[in-house]
This record gives sequence, C-alpha cells and structure tokens, in this order.
Amino acid sequence: PRPPRPRAPRTPRLPRGFAWVIRLVPYAAAGSASQLQHLLAEPDMAALIAAAPTAGRLLRPLCRMLGVRPPPALTPQSLKPPEAAPRPARPAASACAAHPPDPPPPAPRPGPGPHVMRPARSPPAAA
Repeated sequence: PRPPRPRAPRTPRLPRGFAWVIRLVPYAAAGSASQLQHLLAEPDMAALIAAAPTAGRLLRPLCRMLGVRPPPALTPQSLKPPEAAPRPARPAASACAAHPPDPPPPAPRPGPGPHVMRPARSPPAAA
C-alpha cells in the first residue's frame, strides 16, 4: 500500500450570501450600501443600465454583497434581449437556378482500406 498523498491546501472562498459584506464589516459597508442605494434610485442610472447591460452585470453582484435590493432595471427578466423578427422562409432547392445542386460524393476506392485488420503471421516453424 502506498502512503496517502498530501492534499493541496484549499484556497479560501468568499461568502456568497445576500449582504455578506455587511455581516463581516457592518459599519464600514453600511455607508457604501447606502450610497449605492441612492445612486441606483437616480433616473440617469436607470437610463445607463438600459443603454449598457454590462453595467447591470457589474452592479448586481455589488448589490448582493452589500444587501441592496436591486431596482427593476437590474432584474434579469428586464434585461432579456428583444424578440428577434421571424426569418423569411427559405426558397425550395429547385427554385434557386443561380446555384446548381451539389455533385454526388465520389465512389469508394477499391481494395481494403487502412482500417482493415490483417491476420496475424504464424510463428516460424521450429527446425
């Protein structure tokens, strides 16, 4: 039996819950949370989020860390892309005279291919 391999040290991970920064450093983070909340309440900020979805991708984790409920402009369902217009139907293959049909595939070559296994050679006879 081999001795067990030593485990690599685990890298610490940050918490992921709602308002986790507030729980770690309540006094320092509360001011930042309040400022973020007031910033998100501005009408210009809602226009910026609507114009640049990347701003929403940056602000949503910050809201979650600081315990700020995101405004409607930051909710994922409001950021869905608009429905695409339906594509026009493709013309039938015979209707397209500018492009001739594809040629048929080439015929297979005669003889065994490289994928065929050959029988094993018999061992030499003993003298």
